[in-house]
Parts: sequence; C-alpha cells; structure tokens
Amino acid sequence: MPRQKRGLSQPKTAQPSKRKRSATKSTPCTVVNEQQTETTSPAAMNTNAVQVDYVKLAAETLKQQNAASQQTALIRDPSDTSAPSPSAPSTLALSTSAPSTLAPATSDQPPPATSSASQAADLLSLIDNVFSSKTGGCQHCPKSVFNTNIHSVSLTRDLSASSQHLLQAALSTSSRVAYHRSWQLFLQWKPSFTSLPVSEVDLCNFIGYLFSENYAPSSVSSHVSAIGYLHKICSLPDPTEKFLPKKLLKGCHALVPQQDTRLPITTDILRKIIQAINIVEPLLGNRLLLKAFYLLAFQAFLRIGELATRSANSNHVLQRSDVSFRVSNGILSGVTIVMKHFKNNTEQKPVTLHLSNSSSITFCPVKALYDYTTHFAHTSGPLFQFMSGEPVTHHFISQQLCKLVSFIGLDPKLYKGHSFRIGAATHAASLGFSENYIQKLGRWRSNAVRRYIRISSFDI
Repeated sequence: MPRQKRGLSQPKTAQPSKRKRSATKSTPCTVVNEQQTETTSPAAMNTNAVQVDYVKLAAETLKQQNAASQQTALIRDPSDTSAPSPSAPSTLALSTSAPSTLAPATSDQPPPATSSASQAADLLSLIDNVFSSKTGGCQHCPKSVFNTNIHSVSLTRDLSASSQHLLQAALSTSSRVAYHRSWQLFLQWKPSFTSLPVSEVDLCNFIGYLFSENYAPSSVSSHVSAIGYLHKICSLPDPTEKFLPKKLLKGCHALVPQQDTRLPITTDILRKIIQAINIVEPLLGNRLLLKAFYLLAFQAFLRIGELATRSANSNHVLQRSDVSFRVSNGILSGVTIVMKHFKNNTEQKPVTLHLSNSSSITFCPVKALYDYTTHFAHTSGPLFQFMSGEPVTHHFISQQLCKLVSFIGLDPKLYKGHSFRIGAATHAASLGFSENYIQKLGRWRSNAVRRYIRISSFDI
C-alpha cells in the first residue's frame, strides 16, 4: 500500500489505463511497476501469466458476443480503465459504471432512413398512383413503404406502354374509386399504419371493425379485395389469402345473410314522386333536373352512378354530347342516348338507347329531358349539372329522393336510388317481357336480372 500511494504522487508513474491497454494489446502478461524496487520472482511471474491471460480472455469474450448478438465487436473507449472480469466475460463493455462503453453499441445501428410522417406520405402516394385512372400501377414507388426484406419487388414501372394500357383497362373506373375509398377507410381505422404489407392480425381486426360498424358482408368483402389488390400488384404476400381472414369473411356472411331490402319504385310511386317535386323543391331549375333524372332512370333502366358522379371525376357519367333529340315534322318524337360508361362494359363498346315519347306528357321522360336541357342550355360536360356547371352528385340525388319518399308517406330506408332500376325490371316483367329481353334492356350480363324482377311485391 505505501508503494502504491508513493507511485501515484510521482509524475513518472505509469497510469493504470496504460497498463491495462498493454495487457490487452501485447503478449506479456507480467505487470511491472517502474517505481517498484523489489523484483518478482520468475516463478511468480509465470504463475500470474498462466492464471490471467488477458489476450485470450478478450478474444473469447468477443467470440461469445458475436455468437450471441451477431453484431460487430464493441470497441472500448481508450479512457476506460476498467479491466474485464475473468469470472464474468459476457459483461464486457456493458458495465453500468462505465457509460462510455455503451456508445459503440448504438453507433453501429444506422438511424432510420425515413420518418413516420414521410412513410405515411409515401404510402398515400403509392395508393393514389395504383388506383389512378391514368396509370393503374406503381411506377413511382418509394422503398420506404415496404416493410419487408424482399428485394425483388416487381414494379409496373418496367412494363411497356402497351402492357400499362392493358393493366389500366383490367380495373374499371368505378372499382378504382371504390378501392381507393377502401384504403382511405383502412388508414382512418389505423392511422399509425405506414408500410406494407398489412399483417394478418391487422386485416382480421379491420374485418371485425367493419362488421361491428354494421357494414354489409358484401361491402366488407369489397374492402378486403382492395387491400389484396394493392399487395398483388406490388408483388407482396397477400394477407387476404390467409386462412383466418377468409374464415372471418365467411362468418360475416353466415351471421348476416345477404338480403336486399330495397323495394321497387312502381309506376304509381313514380307518379307520386314526380308530383311531389313541385311541392318539396322551391327552385325551378332543380325541379326540372329531378323530374328528368328520375323519369329517365326508370324508363332507361339506368343506375344512379351512370348519371350522377360520386367523385370529382365526371367523365364516366352520361355526357350532354351523348344525348340527341329526334324531331319529326317539327314535333319532338324521341331521344337517342349513347351509353359509353356502364357496369360490366369490359369490352368498352358503347350501347345506344332509343326512347320514344310517352302518351302522358306529364310523365314523359323525353319531354322532361328536353325541358331540362332547354332551360340549362349547356352543350358540354355531364348531362346532369347545376346552373353553376358543377356535376350533379350521387349524394344530392339520394338526399332529394329521401325527402320525396318521406313526403308521400313511404319509408325512405326501403326506397333507394337503385329502386328505379328494380322498378323498371319489375314493370317490364309485369307487361310480359321475357327475361332475356329485360336482360338486354338493363344491360345485365348474367341472370342477376332475376333478383330485380319482384312481381311478388305487388298485390295481384
């Protein structure tokens, strides 16, 4: 002890840190004090060398650390004077008494390349790009949106122009809009989601959320399809093909049997609705618009989405240029309508409809449509638009129909926009038209028309 104190007080004394670094870097294992006047016997030196071989101890410790964590060896701070403990080699460079030894462990890990906000923005950009009507693929896809080790993600940016066109045509405009809306719903449910793929647990919980919010089983399946489509087009593992999500969808259909509660708008109900327009709606322009809209939807077996838009894009609805009136001897005799965009038109072939005058002027769709176009005097854009030029929306038509149905004393929950199409098919069947003919009138491509013919709804 006296020698140690004396050594610390003299400037030429070797520092303990130098002795410990030399013990770890060089082969000599005998510790020599320059201020010590007594010499250690060779036998004692050899004994110490055998008992504590710091070189081997350090090598073995690093070997154990590499095997356990598969990380690079920790580099000890030069100012650290603590020697490794032979009895606990696994604690090397992890001592709480020397915080500097923890720094190399964190410095070896690269910082995250992208923040959560940036990842979320990149994911939204990808969704917009995939479900865009112009591209239909993921040409500009940041790697930050993929939470996966797959390095061979095939992106459609490498496809030729012809292949891109085919990919765009494979998904209809209405499906693109619906799928985009599904992803917005998913991100609203889980705002913290920033990277693909969607986990199986998240997908299952999303299905459970939709079911608890009273979404129809068909709507739940549609939202799940949107999630699967994005994964497939990005060549990612599709969680919708897993066992549990499939079973949950099956459970939705089992617990809530699909039943269409919408009733047909019959000719009698249609007359009452048209008469109520003049009472409920104060504006002349809106009265002419609603009358022409409802009569045309019934007479031509039209879907509301073929006449009114759900989004800012109004190119997929019936245009003013697609409608022309037929005049014979100065008398309006009919109207010709060219349908370019409608459901199941996979071949992109237009269908021409010819409507003739009705015997009743009050409920004639040709006369109502002519009065509406004459009053608005527009020659371009959507057929149904407001005086401001804005396209008529699906929400506006449904909202006005709800008011009118309530006004005539019926339940608005049972009469929706699709009730015009159901009523047209039912009325045609009551007149004796064949199922094949009705199928052509309504542009059905399958026997789904049978679900629209509801003779049993009438008192016979």
